[in-house]
Amino acid sequence: MSETLRSRDEIDSGSKWRIEDLYPDAESFEKDFDKVNALIDRIEKEGRDFVKDKESFKAFMKLYLEAGELFERVYVYANLKHHEDMTVSENRIRADRAGLLESKLSAALAFFEPKIMELDEDTLNGFLDSEETGYLKKFFENITRLKKHTLSEKEEKLLALASPMAEAAETVFEMFNNADADFGVLKEKKDTVLTHARFGKYMTSKNRNLRKEVFDKYYALYQKYNNTLAAVYVSRLKSEIFYAKARGYESSMEMELASSNIPCRVYTNLVETVRSRLDLMHRYMRFRKKALGVEELHMYDIYAPLVPEDEVKISFEEAKDIVREAVSVLGKEYTDAFENGLTGGFIDVYENKGKRSGAYSWGAYGCHPFVLLNHQDDLNSVFTLIHEMGHAMHSWFSSENQPYIYAGYKIFVAEVASTCNEALLIKYLISKTDEKLKADPDERTAAAARKRKAVLVNYFLEQFRTTLFRQTMFAEFEMKVHDMAMKGESIDADILNEIYLQLNKDYYGEDMISDEAIKVEWSRIPHFYSPFYVYQYATGFSAAIALSVRILSGDEDKIGAYLGFLKSGGSDYPIELLKKAGVDMNKTKPVEDALDVFGDYLSIMEELLLGKAW
Repeated sequence: MSETLRSRDEIDSGSKWRIEDLYPDAESFEKDFDKVNALIDRIEKEGRDFVKDKESFKAFMKLYLEAGELFERVYVYANLKHHEDMTVSENRIRADRAGLLESKLSAALAFFEPKIMELDEDTLNGFLDSEETGYLKKFFENITRLKKHTLSEKEEKLLALASPMAEAAETVFEMFNNADADFGVLKEKKDTVLTHARFGKYMTSKNRNLRKEVFDKYYALYQKYNNTLAAVYVSRLKSEIFYAKARGYESSMEMELASSNIPCRVYTNLVETVRSRLDLMHRYMRFRKKALGVEELHMYDIYAPLVPEDEVKISFEEAKDIVREAVSVLGKEYTDAFENGLTGGFIDVYENKGKRSGAYSWGAYGCHPFVLLNHQDDLNSVFTLIHEMGHAMHSWFSSENQPYIYAGYKIFVAEVASTCNEALLIKYLISKTDEKLKADPDERTAAAARKRKAVLVNYFLEQFRTTLFRQTMFAEFEMKVHDMAMKGESIDADILNEIYLQLNKDYYGEDMISDEAIKVEWSRIPHFYSPFYVYQYATGFSAAIALSVRILSGDEDKIGAYLGFLKSGGSDYPIELLKKAGVDMNKTKPVEDALDVFGDYLSIMEELLLGKAW
């Protein structure tokens, strides 16, 4: 029988997130939507003279924060509902309205930063010397440091009004990829419909014919629309260049990194450091080719299991038990919050018709985070659960310990807590197999434990490959094409395909055949339509590996420093927050150390594979 997707109504309520914790019904949402509109009207009427004296400044900041907090709640709800089923027009319209409201709020606040920039330092400090406003000093420091890139009020308002057009590429791609994309059915799976979630699942199948069929069908769709998607992506490049030049940045990279006060050298150091160690990736591909016993290693072999193991089903309930144990090293304060997340309506578990693909954690201040999953009852889904719960816990602790203005952490550290959780999980799972190897001398038991350890070690290697190496390859792709766009060079589908295919060959090496279809992979990567995000997966992974080592040392001070990082939100620049937790990302050492760990685990895997037979 073919696998069919259930409708949203067919999913039991206990497996859905409790979105009513944000708004009990659409009517409540509409009331707050109207309130935001009214607050925007007040901002436009009352905000012009907010810097004339202390009382005006204090009153306006109260209005500013109230509007921002309420808008966030409205915007998040509208999009969460949309992502539950993207084929429902009511959900789509609500999300579109929220997007327009965002543009309206941005336009209404166009005067805000220019007015702040006009103030001399003494006047601004005078406004911030009261008990009510003193905590805002870091917020305003973050604004004034970008003074030379802030335009006049009129120009800022014009840019704000243009933002929906700039973001159109991302919206078009999202609708194509989640609502319109039709990959057809699979002969090898008895006419099962191919979806994004099933692509990931079936690419790990032991059935090579299935993997090849899935790979070919999946990328055939992106090849079919290659020119259209290239045009969409190039329009995003052009909007980035427009904003970068309008604001006086030397590059779009500098502009995107400036918001978090990240030096461009952090980005370029990452690319250069990983490139200098691609021999490790090439060695892994040689190992993979030998382990699979294939004459040619193709891109559809990249996720194939290396160890002959029965497919183990891991239910969501079992997954929750595993992740509970994995994070127990973090102590009671963390595990209590984590348990609340697992059982308190945070999570939307299963795939349904029209549901957004992938996984994420998101939320609004004053309410718990929400976690979108598409659980598939496999080991990868266990890692996805602990990853997204890492995000959720970061948001939870930030919101519980910071005022609204500092609760949101910067993108640069967004992947640290999630990836640290994954590192804790892999260490926990491997330790369990090592315990079996030491405790039971029976050869059959030991062989099973060695096989399980090989599965886990290889999973960890795959985390390195997909996060540190692959995301750096993505980062290099973005760096190249944005640089071309900044220089005014012509970019089309053929050029994008050529750049991506060559990078694929560089990173995977001679033992991997970079199949022709892989050249269009760039067009399906959602984050490319939201520029200069992907590098943070790689830097975050490196920082997370370093933090996990500190946590697993059992040193309470180091664990406390990590929890302090989670609680800090955006109260300081992300580079500084990581320094306080014990990791300096200004240096290449965290990336170099992570690559060394990869090499160590690759040696373990080679020994397991080439040593005593299972």
